[in-house]
Amino acid sequence: MALPARVANAGPNRHGTRALGRGTLVTIPVWLVVLLSLALLSTPLYPLISTEGAGEPEPEPPSETHTDWRQFGQNPGHTGYTKAAIPLGKVSTKITTLEDAGSLGPILVTNNTVFIEAYDELGYAIYPPYISRKIYSMNPYLGIINWIWENTTRGRNYHGESYRVYPVIGGDSIIITDHSKIIALNLTTGRPNWVQSYDVPFNNSSDINWYHWRSSIALSGELGVTGFTNRTTTVVVAFNVSNGNQIWNYTLNETISIPTIDEQSVILTGSDGDVTSLDLSTGQELWKIKLANIKSVFTESAAPRIMGDRIYLMSQEGFYSLNKSTGNTLLDINLTNSEGIYCMAINDDSIYLGSGKGIIQIDKTDGSTKRNIQIYNSPHYEISLGGNGLVANTKDGMVYAINLADYSESWSLNISGPNGNSNYVTPLIIVDGAIFLTRYYYDPVLKRHNREIVMIVAGEADIDDSENSINHVNFMPIVMVVVLTTWAYRKRW
Repeated sequence: MALPARVANAGPNRHGTRALGRGTLVTIPVWLVVLLSLALLSTPLYPLISTEGAGEPEPEPPSETHTDWRQFGQNPGHTGYTKAAIPLGKVSTKITTLEDAGSLGPILVTNNTVFIEAYDELGYAIYPPYISRKIYSMNPYLGIINWIWENTTRGRNYHGESYRVYPVIGGDSIIITDHSKIIALNLTTGRPNWVQSYDVPFNNSSDINWYHWRSSIALSGELGVTGFTNRTTTVVVAFNVSNGNQIWNYTLNETISIPTIDEQSVILTGSDGDVTSLDLSTGQELWKIKLANIKSVFTESAAPRIMGDRIYLMSQEGFYSLNKSTGNTLLDINLTNSEGIYCMAINDDSIYLGSGKGIIQIDKTDGSTKRNIQIYNSPHYEISLGGNGLVANTKDGMVYAINLADYSESWSLNISGPNGNSNYVTPLIIVDGAIFLTRYYYDPVLKRHNREIVMIVAGEADIDDSENSINHVNFMPIVMVVVLTTWAYRKRW
């Protein structure tokens, strides 16, 4: 095959010399050999890609569809309980890094696909700042991104990483809020199935959702509930999941936490300590009471939980149990030696509270303490319950599995970043045979913030913290090739 014309003719080039022809021997100067040799010998290592489990078989999705986790707390009652099994015994992990993702929200899972929101403030030249917002759809077993939806909006997430806002998956959509709009994105394509705006009194106000530009959604069947706020007033809207049409609205003069719903009612907790029950079909107020010491509405710990005919709410040092029909207080439990209550999960038998001294198992009928499950002493627990066990994590990156057959510790993992440098870990999502969560840490080598999705499955190898669980790639050979190629190219032409 003939060479390109410039090479085949080998005429004088722009430097006044003759270009190298076919078969010409390139003599590399000594200075270049020495430079490249020193670069190779120095071999500084930089983590360029995350490949936990490299060389091991990829975890296989189950033959049957996973039990879905489509909203906060897995179900409309937000109990944090699913019949899906957690992996017990030896476990392994697969970690996927989301490049330039910004702060990560909670994970949702359906049909073996992970959906997660990410957002990043773009600066403060204009206040509130512009926000870059993304929704990712990905295959966690292969680490493949299916699609990314992105837009830019205005607002500020006042409480930063600690204030998590929950979308939902309903029908064939992942449904998110944006100021006074709700957007339903197709699960397969990421394109909007519908976008609906709502006529709230502060719709055109300059401070609409100034802090709370996103709102959490709760879902029961074909009906979703969310609240739009301007910090002092909240308009609760019920909408049809298939098209976004408003069914009813209800106004409160306070900010609310995540709504909780069942087949008959909507339960709201407000920033003034109010607990309100609304009829799910009509939005009519059924009852309203005031409680002292309930959790801040700026954390999901303030969200009510519904199990059977009772409502459960966390207080600063314990919890309340209310009659769902009347709002009457059935239990007011104060656990004075708990060193704080941080999270709650409920199954058919018990309440599990994450405290500063361990996980406390409570009889949900009479409020008596059954046992204190002692695990790593970090006060920032998140708890999720599976059919066979309990999983809990801490802010500093520890994850624990408890076998509910005998309440023994089945396994523990440290999923913190390099040198234990983990700043934030989200709640755990349980599907059949797998656990999902996110982690966030600062990489001191690359000087960047990494945000990653962690999948824990049955296997043989835990994360090795001594090696930071990352296969390191030396990029110096790449630099050598580039330098040598550039030099040879310039000599040739």
